[in-house]
Amino acid sequence: MQARLHSLQFRVANLLLALSAALAAGIAGAQTYPSRPVRLIIPYAAGGGTDILARYYQPGLAQRLGQPVVIENRGGGGGLIGIRAALQAQPDGYTMLFSTSIVALNPLMYKAPGYKFDDFVIVGPAGYYNYLLSVHRSVPAKDLKELIAYAKAHPNKLNYASLGAGSPTTILTKRFLHAAGIEVVEIPYGGAGPSVKDLAAGNVQMSFFGATDPYFKVPNAMAMAVADEHRLAVAPDLPTFAELGYPTIVGGTWFGVFAHNASPPAAVARFRGALQATSLDIKDKLAETGTLLIPGKPEDFPAYVRKDLALWEADIKRLNIQLDE
Repeated sequence: MQARLHSLQFRVANLLLALSAALAAGIAGAQTYPSRPVRLIIPYAAGGGTDILARYYQPGLAQRLGQPVVIENRGGGGGLIGIRAALQAQPDGYTMLFSTSIVALNPLMYKAPGYKFDDFVIVGPAGYYNYLLSVHRSVPAKDLKELIAYAKAHPNKLNYASLGAGSPTTILTKRFLHAAGIEVVEIPYGGAGPSVKDLAAGNVQMSFFGATDPYFKVPNAMAMAVADEHRLAVAPDLPTFAELGYPTIVGGTWFGVFAHNASPPAAVARFRGALQATSLDIKDKLAETGTLLIPGKPEDFPAYVRKDLALWEADIKRLNIQLDE
């Protein structure tokens, strides 16, 4: 009896020691991470909107983490190449993914994306912008109501810039066309840059763009409505689609940082803190470009993502979007 008691006491003591060691290791990990540079993978080419936004964050993150933050652009495959690269890296907290909402949308659209969104843990939000509809001034319409009336009277006479079946702007365009009951010809483009040039030249007549500074200034074009619940501070005279009778035309691109779901929680928490602090520092600078911080606390971001995905998923199912890489 006494021997069994001693044995039980010994096992309990060992368990307490193990728990203490684990706790100490967790605290030490939080204090020592990062001890070397952190890699930030961007699943798009350099010079694009996501890359530019990440570079706004880069100095502040490096300063707060006490280590260089190295940006690595891995574009291609609708973001799949860079996203997969982030998952294939060692899940030690030293490789993070800075992505748009495409990281969550791709598994809904691709037949074989090579990952599930749940393979990532959400580190935190980095901002968002909603989309606006821009129309070339050669179109005989001075507002959304007249645009829709003209398109109904002239089916398939107008065209719009499409960045591919899986592009959020293309999906939103089709949602709008469906809601308005109009038929417009789709013109495919490989990127936003060429489509902007063609809109300015009148080769394409309408397009959804991110509601950021460059797209308010497309020559020979006018913004007609913004796909947001509220008017934009940078364009207070621009009405929302909801105000004009189309409450379902709400959509945009959010940005966030993600890590492999096996990454150490202490590392994720440390990076999350640096991300949040940096976002507050650059808030005004981002707002000047039309990029806003996502409302609420960082811990509210997963709920924000789920709500946003529900809208896109309904579109993807309605349009039967199934993509091959």
